[in-house]
Amino acid sequence: MEGEAKRDYPASILHQSPYYKDYSFVEDYFARFGVVMTEGRDLCEVLVLNPIESVWTGIYSGWAHWIMPANEETNRLEDHYRRLFGAFLDANVDFDYGEEQMLSEMAKVETDKEGAKIKVGFSEYRTVVVSGMTTIRSTTVKLLGEFAKKGGKVIVLGDEPYMIDARKDEGFRKLAYDKAPFETESVIKYVKPRLKVKLSFENKKNCQLHARIADAREKDGVVALAVVNANRIEGAEDVVIKLEGLENVTGCAEWCLEDGKIYKANGFKAENGKVEIKTDFFPAGERIFVLYFGGRTPEFSSEDALGRRIRNKVVSEKELGGSFGYVLDEKNAMALDFADADMTATDGRKKHFDTCEILRLDMAVRDFAGIEHRGGGMLQPWYAKKYANDAYGDLTVNFEFEVETVPDGQIMVCGERPVFIDYYLNGKKLTPDGNFWVDNCFKTMPAPADWLKKGKNVVSLVTNFKRTTNLEAVYIVGDFGVGSELLEKNPAGKMDDKGNIYDRNKKITALPEKLTLANITDQSLLMYTGRVSYIVSPEMLADIVLKEGERAVLRAPEYAGSLVRVETNGGKPIGILGWEPYTADVTDYLKEGFRVTLVCSRKNIYGPLHFLPAYPGAVGPDTFVAGGPHFTENYAMIDSNPGRLFVDVVKA
Repeated sequence: MEGEAKRDYPASILHQSPYYKDYSFVEDYFARFGVVMTEGRDLCEVLVLNPIESVWTGIYSGWAHWIMPANEETNRLEDHYRRLFGAFLDANVDFDYGEEQMLSEMAKVETDKEGAKIKVGFSEYRTVVVSGMTTIRSTTVKLLGEFAKKGGKVIVLGDEPYMIDARKDEGFRKLAYDKAPFETESVIKYVKPRLKVKLSFENKKNCQLHARIADAREKDGVVALAVVNANRIEGAEDVVIKLEGLENVTGCAEWCLEDGKIYKANGFKAENGKVEIKTDFFPAGERIFVLYFGGRTPEFSSEDALGRRIRNKVVSEKELGGSFGYVLDEKNAMALDFADADMTATDGRKKHFDTCEILRLDMAVRDFAGIEHRGGGMLQPWYAKKYANDAYGDLTVNFEFEVETVPDGQIMVCGERPVFIDYYLNGKKLTPDGNFWVDNCFKTMPAPADWLKKGKNVVSLVTNFKRTTNLEAVYIVGDFGVGSELLEKNPAGKMDDKGNIYDRNKKITALPEKLTLANITDQSLLMYTGRVSYIVSPEMLADIVLKEGERAVLRAPEYAGSLVRVETNGGKPIGILGWEPYTADVTDYLKEGFRVTLVCSRKNIYGPLHFLPAYPGAVGPDTFVAGGPHFTENYAMIDSNPGRLFVDVVKA
């Protein structure tokens, strides 16, 4: 994270991120999904030709603004591409995209008792769809011609390609194909009837459900059905999944990607080649069902499907509130990122730089020295260290800050390159102890807390400024609070929300004795970005009484952070709340209590701290030095809180 690297992307998912210990939850989820989908052969019989090469024909200088097309024809093709995907999704027809280069190398036409098929690796396609293409390869035309002659079905939705190999040529029209309007009804009418296994949904409401079927009957005697809700906002209850064309199904289980357990599938029935499964879908949620054949039945990890459904009967609801004891998993920190400076250049020129944000100060110093700003156009550090290591003058940088309450014990000043930069706290020289804080670029320099004083304090940097010198924020770390006046509170959670604006004149305070469930930024933890564990005591849960068949489920539907962990008081994990339904079963912990741990984002310490809005659509290196209406000298912070917490008594 040294210098510009901390603002580069993608962000690290190693120890620098407070959620790195929990990231296996995400990796295991997708690994299990991958295993389920790759154990058998996809029952996907439809190949849609990918029109990417039609887009290539419209590329010229200025054809796009960054990653967005700037010409009408490319925008038309992009829109067609999106609508075609949506049409197949709405028709519940699974398909693969066929890339023409790959088809030219790997595809071949074969026949069997069911007719013609295009075979690509282990995949076999009985129907090919052409749509949204202006050009097509001659090798693809030849492949489709052979396929059609042997009885294969080619369907054109909308207009035919009018070019072959990017040259005007009506040769595609000589093929045998069915033509239909470009609309969802055409997919239902012309494509879906050709499927051996037909899928449909009832009562899906606003869910955008997309399914994939993996046939592992030859290997394991099962078929796996994966259904994903592409709607991130809304879910649905009592959705009925219907499958036609699978004979002799004798059992069904639901495989949970979060915990790896096999649950009993509620609402399953099968007869006469028809299968029905009744289930619910969370927003952006998935369901994995495994069907068993020939008298086989699944072995369940649990007969209890509680928690795998949206709608369990809520017997009672208790909202947790008031003040909580808490535990921080790392020391609190305060970023010092406003400073003034004085420089004496090697040619004798002198300049004072008024107080400003540190990255802007770095640019001003570089302007004075006559060298380029850091960023995409800078000399790479490895090259500069070896070939452009000239000194431009002596520089002193002063970071002033306020102390309201002097903490006990020891504090640490953390900064970059103390080998080349001398650090001072209130005039006393700091010495690195060989350790680091968060990342190995932030070297720790311990000091007795009584080096601080009430009122104004200063951390000073003295160095011989070079091209490779990085003027960056300095951090004070210790057992103290950090407070600042909330100037402006704004709605948060959506893209382009402004965020909460805090006065830049922050100060070191005492740590809070207890925390509420409100933003920790308002509770003397303005820049804390580690983990905060809220202690839910047995007394808070004493009035929750369970009857037979009932269970207690903690729910945290509104938290603002990377994730929420639910843990025993000894730190043993009970559940990770990373996505819907944001619940964990706490039935066995009502008597002893438990902890709800908010895992924060590093944004409120490493920034961007002065960019408006605080919730931008994307963040890159330029975001940190943006000016004009996007810059504020105060702190634009994101929410950091566990939100409202509930313990629901539920019955399946």
